[in-house]
Amino acid sequence: MQPRHPVTGEPIDLVALIHEHGLEQFEKVIVAHSKPCVHLLHHAIDPEAITPFDSIRGGHVGFFADQADAQAHWPRFGEICLQPILTVNLEHAAPHDAAGLLPRRGRLTFWYDMQNRPRGFEVADRAGARVTFDPDPERLKPFPAPGPIMLPDVECEPTPTERVEFIPGITIQSVHDREPDLTVTEDPYWERLRALRYAIGQWNFLADEPPLRPEWLLGFPELPQSSNERCCELNEIGTEYFDVLYGRTVDPFASVRPLDQRAADWILLVQLDDIPDHPSDDGEPSVMHYYIRRQQLADRDFSRTWTMLQGH
Repeated sequence: MQPRHPVTGEPIDLVALIHEHGLEQFEKVIVAHSKPCVHLLHHAIDPEAITPFDSIRGGHVGFFADQADAQAHWPRFGEICLQPILTVNLEHAAPHDAAGLLPRRGRLTFWYDMQNRPRGFEVADRAGARVTFDPDPERLKPFPAPGPIMLPDVECEPTPTERVEFIPGITIQSVHDREPDLTVTEDPYWERLRALRYAIGQWNFLADEPPLRPEWLLGFPELPQSSNERCCELNEIGTEYFDVLYGRTVDPFASVRPLDQRAADWILLVQLDDIPDHPSDDGEPSVMHYYIRRQQLADRDFSRTWTMLQGH
């Protein structure tokens, strides 16, 4: 399946781009650390025009069988309704999944607590983000949230409503914290690798070039800070990530299987960019990652995903 650029739609020849960016000596390792993804393409839409077949980014519309179903099963955190920041009609997305990991049909909805904006670094943050999967999308219709997405005293607005289309893409493993034996962290190779990631639609900005809005299903995450999979694994077993990081406690399963090996069980489910940050912070948008264990994805079990929110 030929990957394409998420803005221009042009086919991507990764090897040709590697050479074009002066990274030919790293061709083999870059190709080995690449992975297919499914890019999201965004189009403005009137919320009143949403149909049962649409894939939607942002807004206040969830997909349920009827109003009573929405009232009973819309995910909440206290009195706040979680926002459906992305809902995917898998019949649209799955044909572009070169790895064949996604269900062929059904609807995935990614929910997030826009009131409190949990960052996913603490065990308690799980309640603020969820993923739901309905294998029978034909029975679903769009319904507005049965309660507030955010309380009136929160200044930040929910993300706007957009219709989403999908195309195949490609990602390169981030060199931020798991460098695949590349010396590209030294200039000029670091800048060349960043330019390469921009050229395939993975990196969101580059000097003298228009900014991108990279969002995709599967593939590698673009990590603004650190490896998230370790945090997912520790929080999933009820152990605070920062307590292990700073030596306040120990990983209880370290002697059974090393943390890095367990963390490798987690893969990216979706990356979402341009998430409004918490009003008390600097106001800059953030990048959000939803992760899932490989086996749970294969089992179509989306009940134990983990979500991380980080600033660029």
